[in-house]
Formats: sequence, structure tokens, C-alpha cells
Amino acid sequence: SRLALDDSSLNLNASLGPPRDDDSIFISVASYRDPSCRNTLRHAFLRASNPEKLNVGIIQQNCQRNCTTSQGWGKTRLTVNSDPDE
Repeated sequence: SRLALDDSSLNLNASLGPPRDDDSIFISVASYRDPSCRNTLRHAFLRASNPEKLNVGIIQQNCQRNCTTSQGWGKTRLTVNSDPDE
């Protein structure tokens, strides 16, 4: 949506700086109610030749009660109720 791109409060045009130059590996994980996420990360570190070079960014969404989820982006975002995890 053009609205999100024009919304300066979202910082979508911010400079992120230069990429790292240290042989590190970044693993980005988005986990939606995935009970095996922990094991996935564990295996990544166990199987890595150089686990000290791994950097992990994870967004894990789980919900037990009073669950909500978001739809849309920026000013069009809505929050709606959703069912808890089993």
C-alpha cells in the first residue's frame, strides 16, 4: 500500500548501514504456532561447522489466551480476535 510507504513513522526508508563483513551467517525465522521451532534452531547450531558465526533473528507467535492477530499494514492495520493454541 502506498500509505505505508509514505508513513515516516514506520522508518521504511531508514538507512540500515553497510552489510557485515565477518563471515557470519544470519538465520531469520518466522514461526507461527510451530511447536518444533525450538528443535529447528537447536539443529541449526548442532549441524553448523562454526556455530559461533550464527546469528539468529526469530519472531515466534504463540498464544494461550486472549489472542489477537493483526491484518493490514500501517494506517490500514486492524486487530482481530483469534483462537488460542491447542
